[in-house]
Amino acid sequence: MMKKLFTLVLALGVSTVMMAQLQLPQPSPSAKVKQEVGLTEIKIEYASPAVNNREVFGGLVAYDQLWRAGANAPTKISFSRDVKIADTDVPAGTYALYMTPRASGEWTLTLNSNENAQAWSRDESNDVVSAPMMVSSVDKHERLVYMITDFDDASATISMMWDKTKASFKVNLHTSDQAYAAIQRATDGLWRDSFGAARYLLAAGDYDMALEQINLSLGMSENWFNTWVKAQILNKKGKNDKAYKYAQKAMDMGNETPESFWYKANVEEALNTWPKS
Repeated sequence: MMKKLFTLVLALGVSTVMMAQLQLPQPSPSAKVKQEVGLTEIKIEYASPAVNNREVFGGLVAYDQLWRAGANAPTKISFSRDVKIADTDVPAGTYALYMTPRASGEWTLTLNSNENAQAWSRDESNDVVSAPMMVSSVDKHERLVYMITDFDDASATISMMWDKTKASFKVNLHTSDQAYAAIQRATDGLWRDSFGAARYLLAAGDYDMALEQINLSLGMSENWFNTWVKAQILNKKGKNDKAYKYAQKAMDMGNETPESFWYKANVEEALNTWPKS
């Protein structure tokens, strides 16, 4: 009896392990598409159902009802940087992506900030985008698929294709502004290197090289601090009129940001004591 029981337990254990290891094709396998567009990464995660001899739009997917634009879990779309869809600014982040198909072809795109919200249970107050889509007929796609196409630094087109229908929307990017901001940040940092060198050379008495370095600094980013240092260098070189002019300019620039005008007293003293010519 014990031997039979042991054999049964062993058989059940082996069966459980085999079931746990059994892998079969999924009716709607998961899929992902990702593309770097300008400085922005766009990623779409979805499940890809098949037509499987069914009527898709107007049948399996009802018209005039919000649809998760895929199968299983909500379709998700992510933007690594801020973008714009239609007239709506969309902050960087991940969103649930829905579509509302219509027999007229006037589909609507909806993005919701709760990336895990199912279409039927979402909080509409979290909708961040509601925009029309471009819909057209295409050759049959047995499985639902997303593509990111027609992209350049300024925009990209995102398309969902299933059966004989293609629904698309455009994502506008801020690549140019982001690139210029990055350049400005880099420049703002670089001016400090030449500025630091100029201050050292000023203290060391090498006024000619100090002037070269401060001019480099000013060429990258002009502010009251490096303008004041140039005034001091010119004063040391005996160029009174130019020294006074730059001291006055430093005063004017510094007064625009008084909370960070640390050497205001020094500049005032110079303006009161340096010869103007």
